Amino acid sequence: MKKIACLFVALFAFVSVTVAQTDASFAEFDKTEHDFGKITDQEDAFTTFEFTNTSGTDLILNPPKTSCGCTTPSYPKEPIKAGATQEIQVKYSTKNRIGRFVKDVRVYAQGHEEPIVLKIRGEVVSQKEVSSLPKKEGSSLFK
Repeated sequence: MKKIACLFVALFAFVSVTVAQTDASFAEFDKTEHDFGKITDQEDAFTTFEFTNTSGTDLILNPPKTSCGCTTPSYPKEPIKAGATQEIQVKYSTKNRIGRFVKDVRVYAQGHEEPIVLKIRGEVVSQKEVSSLPKKEGSSLFK
């Protein structure tokens, strides 16, 4: 009886781990993190996360959830065909947000419980601070 119980527990654990590993695999992203580096507080920051539908069926995304109201994702609302490539655009509002930041965007799809987590990070610096620095060739702060 103990052998049967142990076998059942082992089988349940294997199935649970397999489902947990594959549930969030509805899409493959070109990247899941973006580092803006240093940006000024005068312009919002934008990045794009490109992905391919790897679910094998049409994919419908639910509205992504963000860790803060300062982060706004734009996502495709129409069904995405199997194998098709789309993108999620993320805007970070820098106004009155001096300092380092790390924000999450959790992407959910219908029929999948686990989200895919995208991260953005960077450091917002004051335009006044940047204006007082000597200009360096190639720096993104001075373009």
